[in-house]
Amino acid sequence: TIDNEQQLSLTTRRLSNHGYLLFAIQDITEIEEAMNRQRVAGRVFEASQDGLIVLNHKGVITMVNPAVTKLVGLEIDQLVGQSFIQTIRWRKLQEMMPSIIESIENYGVWQGEVIEQNHLGLLVPMFARVNRIVKCEDNGFYDLVIILTDLSNAKEMERLEYLAHHDA
Repeated sequence: TIDNEQQLSLTTRRLSNHGYLLFAIQDITEIEEAMNRQRVAGRVFEASQDGLIVLNHKGVITMVNPAVTKLVGLEIDQLVGQSFIQTIRWRKLQEMMPSIIESIENYGVWQGEVIEQNHLGLLVPMFARVNRIVKCEDNGFYDLVIILTDLSNAKEMERLEYLAHHDA
């Protein structure tokens, strides 16, 4: 590192039996910065309190973060590689799927509040956002990220506030 700004890589290679060496210096600053951004993004993904589910263009779950396990009631290894529709059998979301897909195709995003039953039998109120992830290839396919915010605590506070003001 030079002046904490530029990162260089030095490699050497022996050219012949005569003891000649070839030195190559490469500026790897941009590569290191990109790798650092990727590490930070990974930590944000893992630490998020919102559930994050990434689906490929076939609807297969490719990534989930730990917060999803609390909302869904399944472990990460039970989700990754599985069809979202077949694995997470949320009735309300499935009923809304045609309008969700239409919104994603027209606007790139859909959002709404849903109450779904997880695999443990608990009803979980959530705010769901589905965003299209634009891919570089020009094949018309895209991945999706589903962001799920657990509204259980907020709904409980609303219920208690209602009871406090309306119960005699």
